[in-house]
Amino acid sequence: MFHYAAFLGHQPLISIAELSATISDFSLEKILNDHIALFETKEELDQEFLDELGGTILLAECITEEALTFNDIPQVLVNEVSSMRGKITFSLRTHGVPKGVIRTLYRQCKNALRAKNTSSR
Repeated sequence: MFHYAAFLGHQPLISIAELSATISDFSLEKILNDHIALFETKEELDQEFLDELGGTILLAECITEEALTFNDIPQVLVNEVSSMRGKITFSLRTHGVPKGVIRTLYRQCKNALRAKNTSSR
């Protein structure tokens, strides 16, 4: 099973209905702050699928079942992009995290990539 977080648009209930209608085995697990839906499916969803949706802003796939801390994120990023070549463009989508922590996390991620001779933005 694949686990995803969907960042929903300004009509979250319609966005959830759309996900349910387009994913045959959609299984809603939880809704966070009325705008983030956690769900699972047997289907692997890609950018092409997201492009077809009208009410979902972003899809994020769960890449580990381990409990992680902020300090673990740079290494997880390095592992995920290790097979990519060229300059890596990445972003961090957060909810309820102070801006100072996010800035520090960005810097740690860039430093971890630089240590592996990978440029990033």
